[in-house]
Amino acid sequence: MKSLKTQFIISHIVPVVVTIPLIAVALSYAMETHYILKDMKKTITYQANLIKDYSERAPEIWKDEASADAFIQEIRPQLITGVILFDKAWNMLAFSDNGLSGPPDDCCKSVPTFGQTSMKPILNVSSYNPFHRSDDIIEMMVPVSNDQNELLGIIRLNLPVDYFEDQLNQTAGRIVVILLCGIALGVLIGLVNAVNLEKQLNRTTNAIYELSTGVRDNPLPETGSKEIAQLSVAFNKLAEKLKSSEQKRTKLVSFLTHELGRPLGALSSAIDSLSLGAYQDEQLTRDLTSGMKNEIKRLELLVGDLSILREESDPQNQYLFNTVDLTEWMTECYKYWSEFASSKGVNLINEISEDLPQVEMDPYRFHQATGNLLSNAIKHSPKGERVILRASRIEGEIQISVIDFGSGIPETDLPYIFNSFYRGAEKKRFTQGMGLGLAIAQEVVTAHKGKITVQSTVGKGSTFTIHLPSQTKGQSHS
Repeated sequence: MKSLKTQFIISHIVPVVVTIPLIAVALSYAMETHYILKDMKKTITYQANLIKDYSERAPEIWKDEASADAFIQEIRPQLITGVILFDKAWNMLAFSDNGLSGPPDDCCKSVPTFGQTSMKPILNVSSYNPFHRSDDIIEMMVPVSNDQNELLGIIRLNLPVDYFEDQLNQTAGRIVVILLCGIALGVLIGLVNAVNLEKQLNRTTNAIYELSTGVRDNPLPETGSKEIAQLSVAFNKLAEKLKSSEQKRTKLVSFLTHELGRPLGALSSAIDSLSLGAYQDEQLTRDLTSGMKNEIKRLELLVGDLSILREESDPQNQYLFNTVDLTEWMTECYKYWSEFASSKGVNLINEISEDLPQVEMDPYRFHQATGNLLSNAIKHSPKGERVILRASRIEGEIQISVIDFGSGIPETDLPYIFNSFYRGAEKKRFTQGMGLGLAIAQEVVTAHKGKITVQSTVGKGSTFTIHLPSQTKGQSHS
């Protein structure tokens, strides 16, 4: 009983096996008490009219027993009912035995009265009990009169139990055959459905096991019943999401290994140089410590980017908004990145307006967004080139632009540059980094109810612009 297929078959078949016999009993009783009796009433009425027509053409049978007996023998082959002829005084003239050795014992017990005011046939239907036989089932008294509507005699007809039971046996046989076919069909349908259901569930179960071991890479066919198809759709979505997460995890580990290796190697080399006596050269010491500071900034940016990737439910990943003087904040941001730009031989130009409003922002998160744009611009600008940091209020919004004059971004890459881990199809602009900087910048700006646009021409440079509402209202976001 632990098998789903067995339970399904039993649950499908038991109601059929139990219900169909009950239906058979009810149907048989209905046939016995209604349809067959109705047919028998029709039959006996037809027989009565046939005998009456014969007898009206031979009035002598009501006066002579021999004539009556000859009449009965003449019409007997056409009869399926028992017939008794009475004269008008209710004396029996003749009868057809119809399987009986003599006239029935109660042939004269019931004596209805016929007169000139009542010459209608009398039909009597005995109650039928399948478990208790009655002698007669249906009988009819038919008066026969002459042209002056005078009573000549009475015809009594009855259908015996044998005829009734023959009809029932034939009907019951057909019902049994039909019900047996129904049971067989129910068992077959139950078995087919159970096998199909088991097959589909086993297919899904095996796919889940394969997915858990990393073997499966093909989606389940979204076919079958509505519920099974929905299960397959849910599985395929889960498999697709897990595959995407695994690909991102693999990329993240690979990029982390690359990104952490270079600054750590540079720091290790600088420390080794200082420990071997480089500190005695004042200029070399300044250069080494400046380089170490820049590498530490790179690691800080990397750690900041990784914090954005944490689950949204992580309370440390919430935005904490404060009222910030944007001109002052942008100036501090400029000073922070100006030193980094100088170390790369790039001149960072300050074009920050002095009349920027106060805004609600998370200073740390917004520094990540702006810093990622500046870092990209500086890293991809040739030595001696300039990068412009511009901030102003234009047409009811605040625009913060980072403008470089480097290699630019190919047009084919522009639709994808804000996707996580995207590093460029032609490996020109995004050969360094994890491909997360622009995706994180866009997420932070969106949290501040803004947007980022980009304009770029290959060989001439790129302009990234952050658009913020002039009155930026913030709140804690997760």
